[in-house]
Amino acid sequence: MTDNNSRGDRAVALITVIIILFFVALLGSAVIGMVVSRVSQMSLETDSLKAQYVAEAGISKAQYEMSKGNDPAGDGIGNIPPTAFGEGAYMVIHDPQAKTLTAIGVVHDTKKVVFIKYAAI
Repeated sequence: MTDNNSRGDRAVALITVIIILFFVALLGSAVIGMVVSRVSQMSLETDSLKAQYVAEAGISKAQYEMSKGNDPAGDGIGNIPPTAFGEGAYMVIHDPQAKTLTAIGVVHDTKKVVFIKYAAI
């Protein structure tokens, strides 16, 4: 009789352990899913910030051209054709009538636009 009780106890213990392991595995997979999602989100945020900085670099180059009165590309002072920069590229469009500079920075598939309006000096 003791042998049957001990087998029953072992069976209950085994089922309990299996249920606990199932819930631990379920919890672990949920945590892994959250981590993967956050890493992906951080990558997009990083690309967005890099694209912003690349566009700002384009604005700086256009401002430099305008301050020196130099147009190396021959496309109008302050206009910058698509130019590779770091992990991305930028281009700048200068509208002298509206006194604006519009820069577009692209890193991977993320695009940022920086727009500035300046006063005549």
